[in-house]
Amino acid sequence: IIGPTGELVARDWKARNIVGVFPGFELVTTTIYNVLDRYIEMYGADAVIPVHRTDIGNLATSSTQMEPELFRAMALKGAEVLLRTASGGFNADDIRMVSAYNRVYSVIVNNAVSPDNPVVLNDESLHSTWVNSLALEKAGITRDTPDPEGGVIDTATLLTCEPNATIAPLHNRMPVILAPDRYGAWLDTKDVSAEDALALTGPAPDDFLEAIPLSGKKSEGNRDGPGNSDKNDKKEPRQPPLL
Repeated sequence: IIGPTGELVARDWKARNIVGVFPGFELVTTTIYNVLDRYIEMYGADAVIPVHRTDIGNLATSSTQMEPELFRAMALKGAEVLLRTASGGFNADDIRMVSAYNRVYSVIVNNAVSPDNPVVLNDESLHSTWVNSLALEKAGITRDTPDPEGGVIDTATLLTCEPNATIAPLHNRMPVILAPDRYGAWLDTKDVSAEDALALTGPAPDDFLEAIPLSGKKSEGNRDGPGNSDKNDKKEPRQPPLL
């Protein structure tokens, strides 16, 4: 895991071998379970199921698929985002179920991407494709490209700004939220200059949003909804030890 300034945040060992994937041969690698005693001697028991605390959440990595026990163990240790990487074997149902059952986010990563390289990622369903700006440029698609026959090119942009006092303890950015009385000026590209429009994009008033802490208790409500909040519960949820 490499941080936004290029520093090495963590280096994890592969949890287990993949077996029976490649026709005609086995890709045998050494994993921590092959040398578990020595591994614990060198890195400690906590590193058997590593979870890394970062500014964007608690991250865990895995280069294996269809491994529900490992993913569950990561979640029990406090993982919030599973970074799953492999050269193959991803299954949309597996990714969704791991996220739902463990109440975590899952990120599928494979080869590193860069703004300087054109990137095209196909969804497993083959109904969606994600591309970066350079890939669009290589394909000759710009904001002036007309809709293709029988189709529509939809584009969207999310603008962020400095956080207000409510969001600042949670994140270093927040979405731009325009007050209704500013809609007209924002959409007026004829009489309102770009500089004046940009001036409308500051943080929302501090009392515009309410931050409701989650108690960590299960409920029938949505995870992020008020059904999980308990303003009278001031205790931090306790994470049970795994090992």
